[in-house]
Amino acid sequence: MAEGRPVPIGVEGYEADGTRHGHAMMIIGQEGDKLEIYNPWGQTTWVSEDDFVNGGMAKASDSQLPDAYAVHLPQD
Repeated sequence: MAEGRPVPIGVEGYEADGTRHGHAMMIIGQEGDKLEIYNPWGQTTWVSEDDFVNGGMAKASDSQLPDAYAVHLPQD
């Protein structure tokens, strides 16, 4: 979170044939080392900062989109 504002993120994954899939979500909260992730598919979940950094984002989307690849920090 950047100064209490939501932070857009991109997640991606690849199929066995190399086809890339991507999706956008938002970090909407933080408590300690946990990030609250809003997925516009209709759910909100918590992931650890470690999962966010190390390809564990499937919990917030689905098993095909484990990697966070883009973070767009709000600008003043």
